Amino acid sequence: MSPPKTFKIASFGVPLPQVPLACGTRTDHARYGRVLHPLFSPKGLAPFAPVLRAQAATLIDGVAATGQCDATNLADAHARQALLVVCGLPADDERAAQLIRAAVIGDADGKAELELFNWLDSQLGAGMRSPQRPPGILWPLVEGRRDKNFPLSPVEVAAVVLLLFSVAGIEMTAAATSFSLLRLARDPRLQAQLREDPTQIPAFVEEMLRLEAPGPAIPRVTTKEVKIGGVTIPKHSAVWLGLEAAGRENGGDEIATAGDGKILRQRHWAFGSGIHRCLGMHLARLEMAEFLAEWLSRVPQFELEPGFAPAIRHPPIGVTHLGSLKLRWEAR
Repeated sequence: MSPPKTFKIASFGVPLPQVPLACGTRTDHARYGRVLHPLFSPKGLAPFAPVLRAQAATLIDGVAATGQCDATNLADAHARQALLVVCGLPADDERAAQLIRAAVIGDADGKAELELFNWLDSQLGAGMRSPQRPPGILWPLVEGRRDKNFPLSPVEVAAVVLLLFSVAGIEMTAAATSFSLLRLARDPRLQAQLREDPTQIPAFVEEMLRLEAPGPAIPRVTTKEVKIGGVTIPKHSAVWLGLEAAGRENGGDEIATAGDGKILRQRHWAFGSGIHRCLGMHLARLEMAEFLAEWLSRVPQFELEPGFAPAIRHPPIGVTHLGSLKLRWEAR
């Protein structure tokens, strides 16, 4: 089962739970699922695809003529803007960018989380009062806070929203996008293949999630004694599950291809499994596919900047991200 997870800030004197991550029973997960899964489903997200692609195009056009960039900055900005617009919030608010960055990195006393929480509450409250608010997947949640029969309590709704912006919704998608660009920069043939046949981009996204899972391991607690690889793990032991290792065990260490060279989707565990399977997996896939499609259509063959050596960083702990990704190409 998943160990208890809480934010640094409190609600009614008790640390705010990171729900639905903190749910320990199938009953609780089913209750959250009834509300959240339709909002984050492919059908629920489909109307936002054109907007996400347009946002990606704007970001990429800002660097295409320069012939160089630090791609992690673009990946971070796209993931942040994508989540904001999908949630019905202003995507270009610099204050939001600052608050989200601070909350993702975290601090000792939870001040960054509280400031982000207050900003989100203010923006969503203003949106609810506006008859011209933009579409967004969070409005049903915010409206539900007024209904005593809504499956989620007001505190739970607040926790879900904060979780999206401070833990789950931005950093991992940005990291996966950066690793995808790194793989492409090292493989001109793969670049050409995806430019020639963009329909393979979703399969490429899946393979990158398998090979470079941005959350390579997740914590769990054993519910009973179990023996793995000849080692007995007692009940109630804290363990880490190697999602990235599991993906490579299933599908190898390279991008899988068919006999005709087309990319094959292999099973992976980047989004977890079972009742704790990532709620935002369809949004992550959509964001990555739209960004990569625009990148490959607007940037010619690119490579790593000579002498640049990619390095890993871990803010927040548990996420594998590139500290920077310096790319270059011949500007048109």
